[in-house]
Amino acid sequence: MIRFARILTGVSVTQPIKQPTLDFILEQTHGAVDKQLADYDTMDSKASGVFTIASAVIALAGALVAFHSSATTTVATSSGATITQGSRESWFVIGLLVAAVATYSVGALATLLGWRIRALQRADFAMSLWQEYWDDEVPDIKHMIVASIPDILATNARTIQTKANYLSIALTSTAAEVLIVGVAVVALLVG
Repeated sequence: MIRFARILTGVSVTQPIKQPTLDFILEQTHGAVDKQLADYDTMDSKASGVFTIASAVIALAGALVAFHSSATTTVATSSGATITQGSRESWFVIGLLVAAVATYSVGALATLLGWRIRALQRADFAMSLWQEYWDDEVPDIKHMIVASIPDILATNARTIQTKANYLSIALTSTAAEVLIVGVAVVALLVG
């Protein structure tokens, strides 16, 4: 057991950890990694929902463009040429729809970057137990596992925070997109 403490923690341990304590710590910390994995999966589901809503709103914006283009007027000039002319409000609506597309693009990019984040580390030692620890005592192996879990938790926490940041960006840009498209709808109805 002393060998694992020195290798993994860099701390010299003169007394072995009591077996009930080791079992309790192993049980508690193993559940923490499982919770992180569940949180990670939940964030992907939320990102999918946000992306779906943003896509539906941008589709509504596309319908507004089609509606708006049919609302322009054609004017004949003195030379006989025709030009399409829109009102000042129509340019305002077009500007809003361009802004909606921009915010959709930001949200879509944030969602895609969030989905691309690598998977979390797992507290699964099946691959290494036989190869590295076949001749060690069970308490020594448990101690090795317990000593490695804090690093796994810290690495996973950073990964989850990065994914949460991307999700926040996607959610914020989707909210802005909804607001912008809503203002465009009101402008079309009023104007």
